[in-house]
Amino acid sequence: MGQRANVPVSDGKGLLYVCERLPKSVLAVVSVVLTLLVSYTDFVTGKELSLLVFYTFPIGIAAWYGSRNLGLFVATLSGIGWVTAELLYVIQVHPLILIWNAAMRASVFLVLAYLLSMLRVRLTEVTLQARTDSLTGLANRRYLYERANAELQRAPA
Repeated sequence: MGQRANVPVSDGKGLLYVCERLPKSVLAVVSVVLTLLVSYTDFVTGKELSLLVFYTFPIGIAAWYGSRNLGLFVATLSGIGWVTAELLYVIQVHPLILIWNAAMRASVFLVLAYLLSMLRVRLTEVTLQARTDSLTGLANRRYLYERANAELQRAPA
């Protein structure tokens, strides 16, 4: 249970594969840059359009492929970006409403980051359990088949 296996979630192609292979420092930079881009776009488009779903992408990348702390950091940054985009407009709203809205958005972002990171950890644990014999701790038949298929895919045709 104390071991942490690297469990690939993609088929070796596309963006998921790239994210699995990137160093955590690069993921951190990508997540922060994406958050800043979404915040800027949120400011440019105005209050009429909600970009909530777009904030979830950098949070998801940071929490799933990075770490819990990186996910929580990007979630906090997303909340700050959203509030900043709103505050830059001339708004005739009571300040307590702005504070309340900011707290609610930040809460949603933080919960999302935490849940995604915990889901990833749990997926890794369950996958490791499925690949090993519970009595001996040795690799089981399922793991042998997975490795054999992976090697067959790597072999030249």
